Amino acid sequence: MAGENSGGGGQYHGTGNFVAKGDAYDVVWRIGNSRFPEVGVRIDDDLSVAWAWKFARRFEPILLDLLPRSS
Repeated sequence: MAGENSGGGGQYHGTGNFVAKGDAYDVVWRIGNSRFPEVGVRIDDDLSVAWAWKFARRFEPILLDLLPRSS
């Protein structure tokens, strides 16, 4: 994955691991040497994940459009 931090904080690159747990997903982002365990909920083809930086005072929502797996 690749993204850009809000407020012009620069770009980042990393990976995500998603494991279905009933109606929810365990999500682990790895960006550089940092690891961010989070929780997500899938509705149709969208996965909404709430995440927070270690010292954040609030959660930031992330909405991912899921693509079908290639065969």
